[in-house]
Amino acid sequence: MTILLQVKDQEADFVLNLLSRFPFVKAQSLTPQKLKNLKHFQSSVQEVENHLSGKKSLKSAKDLLGEL
Repeated sequence: MTILLQVKDQEADFVLNLLSRFPFVKAQSLTPQKLKNLKHFQSSVQEVENHLSGKKSLKSAKDLLGEL
């Protein structure tokens, strides 16, 4: 299982050190770019879930290619 935590910058070293002491936990920090990419990915997954549940209509691949 993956868990994403937000921690204040001044407490980050403490939390990472604490988590790394548990043999069953793999802790790493995210760079600002990786965090941005993760947020974009989560947004994309949410759009697909909304489409599959009928809450949102997405463009077809043909329509997207027509815009190019």
